[in-house]
Amino acid sequence: MSTTPVRPPVNEVVISASFEPQAVLDGPRLMVGMSDILAEFPDVTEMPPYEMAAELPTAEQVLQPAVPQIQFICAPKMQRRRLWFTKTDEPALLVQAQSNYLALNWRRQDDEIEYPEFEDLLDRFSRYLSIVETACIRSGGQRLSLSQIEITYINILKPDGAWGSFRDINHVVAVQVPDMEKFEHFNLGYAQAIEDSESGAFLGRVHVAVSTAYQPKIIAGNELHPLSVRDMSPVLNLSITARSGKLSELVDTISPRFELAYSAVECAFRKITTEAARQTWGLA
Repeated sequence: MSTTPVRPPVNEVVISASFEPQAVLDGPRLMVGMSDILAEFPDVTEMPPYEMAAELPTAEQVLQPAVPQIQFICAPKMQRRRLWFTKTDEPALLVQAQSNYLALNWRRQDDEIEYPEFEDLLDRFSRYLSIVETACIRSGGQRLSLSQIEITYINILKPDGAWGSFRDINHVVAVQVPDMEKFEHFNLGYAQAIEDSESGAFLGRVHVAVSTAYQPKIIAGNELHPLSVRDMSPVLNLSITARSGKLSELVDTISPRFELAYSAVECAFRKITTEAARQTWGLA
């Protein structure tokens, strides 16, 4: 049995769902509908609205490519409000809400914070989703009709026992390219359909992106000075998103959809990372 501590390189997790909008959650009514969540997360920030990207089967997506939406900022009545709910004594958590969308973010504040289990985050998200639905019904609306779900994992891979510089990318990323040890930068992205294991029906899509970057090293105190290469540390940004196709689900029946999306994220993570790297993180 491995004695390596389990330290997954997860920096942020986002669990979210979109649903058919209802008038009782539009505009200022959103704050009323979120009153129970506001009691738990009293700090509120308003952000631009978010629209979840559509996922269509390959043939349909090729014929109907996604087109960026045009948003008219001069007509505020037509724009949805997206609110961020946070609290100072639990800064790792963020709840996002708008009239057709709810999300829970977990964000690592420092390297010593342990990543919670996905099941724990999903339970918490499901509770907030139920709170919004109850408030919606209480205000004269209907049960939420969930139209799409999404899970995103953002992993910041820092130098460790598996690698130390961009010359070692192939020690972490399971991709082999000639002269890879000479690469100065690396950027890879792909998408893969999520299909039903029995019927082969299209269920959604997983998106994977890996890119090189630099992060400033920790500087003692409040010392400020121009950064040089010596002040920077190489990192790999690994982002995995699993997003469903069009749904029509109720809140109390949606869990299997999230579990399937999480399984797709986990499978993609294992395919894109090397066994040696996963052993370093205690995940092999």
